[in-house]
Amino acid sequence: MNSNMALVDAYVLATRLCRQSTVSEVLRAYDSTSRRASVNEVIRFSRQFGNYSVSNHWFTCWAMRMSVKYMPASRLTADDGDRSNHDFVKELHDDLGIVG
Repeated sequence: MNSNMALVDAYVLATRLCRQSTVSEVLRAYDSTSRRASVNEVIRFSRQFGNYSVSNHWFTCWAMRMSVKYMPASRLTADDGDRSNHDFVKELHDDLGIVG
């Protein structure tokens, strides 16, 4: 999830730098409220998962092991942040008039 967001951020910044006139204009356009919200959600999830992963409580450790062991691989690799990435790129394309 995080690596996809980094790639999308790089694409959006590079595209804006190529098409807009000043760096300050690029940064103002890049810093959107919707993107901040989705990034904060990913950070919250990552911290929560990290806390569960290093817990000293026996039940939390057991539950984490069982959920990873028996959870379908498709769920472990699902990218729930893809909607926010799609929306962020669409916002860029709409803003700059890019088709496709």
